[in-house]
Amino acid sequence: MYDLVKSLPLLLGSLDALTSNYDLKRQELKLSLERDVDYDREEHEKEAYGDYRHFTKCYRYLIEKFVSLSLKRSMALGEKEFQRLVALTERLLSIYEASDIITYSLVTHRPRLRVNSDYSVKIVDHYQTKREFKQLAQEEAAFRLKADRGKVAEKRNHEATIELINQAFLEDYGFEFKNMCALLQLLATWTEYVDTAEDVTYSADEPMIIKAAQSALLLPITEEEIKGILDFVTLKPDKILMLIGDATPTQDVPVWEQKKRPMRYNLRPLIKVEETYYWGPYACHRAIGVWNWLLTNGGEPYNLNRDTALSRAVQSIKTEKEKAIVDETYNLVRARSLKTEKNVFLHKRDKTGGHPTDLGDFDTLVFLEDAGVLLNIECKYVVFAQTPRDALTQAQYYFDQTSRQKYLAKVEKRHDYQRTSNLWIYLA
Repeated sequence: MYDLVKSLPLLLGSLDALTSNYDLKRQELKLSLERDVDYDREEHEKEAYGDYRHFTKCYRYLIEKFVSLSLKRSMALGEKEFQRLVALTERLLSIYEASDIITYSLVTHRPRLRVNSDYSVKIVDHYQTKREFKQLAQEEAAFRLKADRGKVAEKRNHEATIELINQAFLEDYGFEFKNMCALLQLLATWTEYVDTAEDVTYSADEPMIIKAAQSALLLPITEEEIKGILDFVTLKPDKILMLIGDATPTQDVPVWEQKKRPMRYNLRPLIKVEETYYWGPYACHRAIGVWNWLLTNGGEPYNLNRDTALSRAVQSIKTEKEKAIVDETYNLVRARSLKTEKNVFLHKRDKTGGHPTDLGDFDTLVFLEDAGVLLNIECKYVVFAQTPRDALTQAQYYFDQTSRQKYLAKVEKRHDYQRTSNLWIYLA
């Protein structure tokens, strides 16, 4: 077994290098969109992201595993031992992933487990599944490259969204979100503020970090705020195996969970051993992006208590995005036909018409008079699922037909009513 502190430079530095290299590669590909190139950008992005996603899972698992054990030994983890552990972790996580796919029935053709003569286990996917995953990877690559283009305009600007999150953090945790990001950025650029040589990882005690923060940060921030932020972004060994709502720790790092697992390295990049904090600079930089991207896009980093200010803020942001999509759709189709309306509740619009009160609202209705066609356009803002379990939950919510209360059932109910009613007269 290996000593945690002695092994941290290799563990944290390897993940930092992997993440930095991928971010640089993606930025190069995005910049290439401004000129003609003689290669397939999406193919390059798919390969780069595939390698990054594959190895970042292994590296993060090892970091969280080492921290959860927090061993004190005389031996440091060497390069060869690290490569061996990565290989073993790769096999373990592939078994976990296959188990999730089988358990949650996410593919039509289930994978098979092949046990070789040396008792090594290999996951064998059906050829149809391989083709589907390849197509999905290609579509995701195209989305990542062009994600910043054609964004829907929202009524609430970015500064107002950040301020909403700031106040929620202040109410729930005692410090502002922007101050947390500022402190993480200070740690990411540590050598600019502290007289020390550049390295793959850094370490400091609490007083040293407080002193650097108070002298370097332009934001008003108190010592108590800094202490609260440091505690919040620290990966705690005794909580890594704990899931929200469960009193018993899991037997291994629960990589199959996200919504119920708040103690993850990509959210909390600091590691505290006795009185000293250790961190990888790029992990701190990346954590800012993870928190910012999730919250400003109406996604929860993990299941938040519904009574918290942050939960209410995230729901407000998500609702604002859904409204923005409806508005954008309305503007697009209104350019085709003036007989267009949005957010139509028929029982409110025509109170004497006897329309069902449980239909919900038609997001966008447009009557193409020249074609004699009435369009009902359903708009929905969907936050990406991050795990197979979350994907199943999301799929069940939208498409499960066993319960008529599911989302798609409500859409079909409006569609059926539209077909049997002369709704176009309300758009005249």
